[in-house]
Amino acid sequence: MAYTEALAARLPGEYPSGSGYTAWQRARGEEPAPRPRLYAASTAYVPGTMISADGGNTGGHQHGPPAPTGCRRE
Repeated sequence: MAYTEALAARLPGEYPSGSGYTAWQRARGEEPAPRPRLYAASTAYVPGTMISADGGNTGGHQHGPPAPTGCRRE
């Protein structure tokens, strides 16, 4: 909060930034905290046919039965 107030007083209308905050901390004699590491779970996409645990052919990413030949699925 102090950083945004100092920024608004010195440079009205300027948006706060991570690099500006780090520079502001160093100017005050503070040691900035190390950069956070963000982790996120993600599913892996594997193109092609996949075999399910029960031996069925899941065929990748499908919903419902395949469309008849010559028809477009909306």
